[in-house]
Amino acid sequence: MDSRDLALYPFVSEASEYVGGLGFSPEKLLSSRALDSARMRGKERVIQSLTGEIEKPSPSGSEEGKILTELLSYPFARILVSCIDDQFLTRKYALAEAKAAYKLLKTQQPEFLQELGLDFQINAETYENMETHDILFDLHFTDYIKLATTLKDLNWKLVNRKMKAGHVRISKEEFARLLQEAIRSRIQNALPLAVPEEICEACTPHLKEVHETLEEKKSDFGVGEFQKVESELFPPCIVQAIANVRAGVNLAHSMRFAMTSFLLNIGMTVDEVVA
Repeated sequence: MDSRDLALYPFVSEASEYVGGLGFSPEKLLSSRALDSARMRGKERVIQSLTGEIEKPSPSGSEEGKILTELLSYPFARILVSCIDDQFLTRKYALAEAKAAYKLLKTQQPEFLQELGLDFQINAETYENMETHDILFDLHFTDYIKLATTLKDLNWKLVNRKMKAGHVRISKEEFARLLQEAIRSRIQNALPLAVPEEICEACTPHLKEVHETLEEKKSDFGVGEFQKVESELFPPCIVQAIANVRAGVNLAHSMRFAMTSFLLNIGMTVDEVVA
C-alpha cells in the first residue's frame, strides 16, 4: 500500500510500521504544535463515531500534509478512547472505523481486498463468474465462520451457503462486509491501550468534548443500558446454564451457543464471558 492507502486504512499492520518509522513518540504527538491538525482530526474521529459516521477524506498522493494528518489522527483517537475506557465508546468507535472502511472497500479492486485480507490471515482466491463476469471470492469455511458468526442475517449462516471442498464462494461486496467484521474485531480487541496517566492528563482538553458527547449519546439510549450487568435479571435458562458451567457440568452445544450469544449480545466482552 502507498501512504494514501495507509491513511485510509490505518488499522493495517503496514500502517503501524509506517507511523512507527516516522519517529513520532506519544509525547511529540501530544505536544508538537505542528501536529495540532492531527490531534483535532483524532478527536473528530471519536466524536463522529458517536454522532454518525467517520468521514474519510480523499487526499491525493501529492497532499503529504493531509496524509500525515490522517495517519497520525488514528493513534491519537485510540489514545482518547483508551483514556476514557468506556465499553460503549470502545464498541461504537471500533464499529464506526470498520463501517468507514467498508464504505471504501466496496469501491476497491478485488486485488486490493485480497491484499487487505492477508493482513488478517484470510487467504481468499478470486474467480470470474463466466455468466455475469462478476468477481467472486473463495475462502475456507473456517475463515468464513470466524468472520460471519457475529452477523445476524440468516443469509450469512453457513447452512445457507454453497460449499465445495471446504470453501465458500461469496461476492465482492460480501467479502468487503466480512472484512468489516475483521476490522471491527481488531480495533475493538486492541482497546483500551495501556496509556500512562500523565498522557491522559495532557489530553484533558480533547477528552472534555468527547466525554460530553458520550454522555449525551448515553442519555439518548437511557441510563439503564449502560449500567453494570445484573445477572439476577438473566432468563432462568441462562442462570441455570451459568450455574452448571461453574459447577463443571458439560453443556450441550446448543446451550453453550445460546448462553454465549446472550452474554455477548447484552454487551459483555469475550474476556468477561470466558471469565
